[in-house]
Amino acid sequence: MNNISKFTVIFFLFFVFILYGCNTPENTKKNTTVNNTSKKDKVQYYKNSTVGYKVPITSSWKLGEAPNTDIVLINKNGTFTPEPSVNIITVKENKFELWDKNTQKKLKEQIDKNLVTASEKEITLAGQHAYNIVYGLENKAVSKIVNQTYLFYNGYFMVITCSSRESEYNRFEEIFDDFIKKIEFTEAK
Repeated sequence: MNNISKFTVIFFLFFVFILYGCNTPENTKKNTTVNNTSKKDKVQYYKNSTVGYKVPITSSWKLGEAPNTDIVLINKNGTFTPEPSVNIITVKENKFELWDKNTQKKLKEQIDKNLVTASEKEITLAGQHAYNIVYGLENKAVSKIVNQTYLFYNGYFMVITCSSRESEYNRFEEIFDDFIKKIEFTEAK
């Protein structure tokens, strides 16, 4: 199966998750743990030792569940349904260049052949080339803004997806950016 076909599967799973919520019973597919710290800190850490990253989870986030997803976090401070959320999906994959314009075009076409993005950025995350896009989706008269970051790390293709209702996105944009900056990348075990 070629890389783009694998992305079709990834994006199908992503859209099922985004469009229909995150209340399914299965969640973990890799070696993962959630470690508590002191109650004073009110921070837990989700650690994926297979891929090699950990995510701090503060008291404003609650864990959700979705199939084939490493982690789903739902922000408790959202005022609309569906609530603002972040999810991370990782798939073992051969690395390819995310700053290549043809690759970026193919990634966007997997979402929608006519996708118009609000923004696109080539960024560096964990010392690796990463690609970030922001775009809108609509389902059942609900408009959402999706902030998606693509990255390769330790032999895995990562898709970090942050989303909220369009009416709340301005309030959550900085929260999403801060969340991504706080992901700690470590060596896989």
